[in-house]
Amino acid sequence: MLRSFFTAVMATLFALAPAIAADAPAAAASGGVPLGIVIMHGKGGSPNGWVAPLANYLHDNGYTVENIEMPWSGRRDYDVGVQHADDEVTAAVARLRAQGAKKIFVAGHSEGGAYVLYWGRHHPSDGIIAISPGSGISGPPQQEIEKYLGRARELVAQGKGDEKTRMMDHEKTKGFYPIITTPKAYVEWFDPKGPMNMMRSIRGWSPDVPLLLISATGDGEPLAKRVDEIYAELPPNPHNHFFRASGSHYEAPFASAKEILRWTEEVAGVGAN
Repeated sequence: MLRSFFTAVMATLFALAPAIAADAPAAAASGGVPLGIVIMHGKGGSPNGWVAPLANYLHDNGYTVENIEMPWSGRRDYDVGVQHADDEVTAAVARLRAQGAKKIFVAGHSEGGAYVLYWGRHHPSDGIIAISPGSGISGPPQQEIEKYLGRARELVAQGKGDEKTRMMDHEKTKGFYPIITTPKAYVEWFDPKGPMNMMRSIRGWSPDVPLLLISATGDGEPLAKRVDEIYAELPPNPHNHFFRASGSHYEAPFASAKEILRWTEEVAGVGAN
């Protein structure tokens, strides 16, 4: 009961956190190199939720921040497919460059952490940060999701892939819940062989892209084990780093803020004039 009250209070405080200004100046860091970072929230979340304190912390330390709302937010219900999500992140990176950022990192928490592994596999960046990454496309919930995947595939085959319909999603603390999306988008996001398959993403990882992989002490055993497996699959890079943050899965973004600051500045300082 006390835990639930604490979580509710923290979520309320984070929702009240000030948004990061789009025109925030890129400040010099790491030997005069202006740094920028894209941040993505977890499933059912928003930029004003659990990632907000991390975004504000980095902004206060001179980073230009793009804290963006992704298709898996509580408001959007997977309203677009994977390619459109790719374009949203790429556009955020372009905005950072337009504001003067010279070294750019892309970070994601939970569902966003799973997705950032996919994005980082296909796009250049100075570094990727996956915070307690988890996609929910494996394990027992996937057996139920498979029923809806089958239905979605049927609708796509019937030429109804762009007609919104009721599907199901799953989140550990909420269980199964309905979402309204298109069959085409549903198949893209929930296919176990698709972009949210973290092991598939990491096995195609470029050795030129450093990864900061973060696990929380409060992550459940299956998630913690999967994060360990991901790190073991990484190709060698001197800046790859594993960090264990204190706290719950939801508290991981802010619990790892200082380490993210340290690591990004270390990576950005390599080769800086």
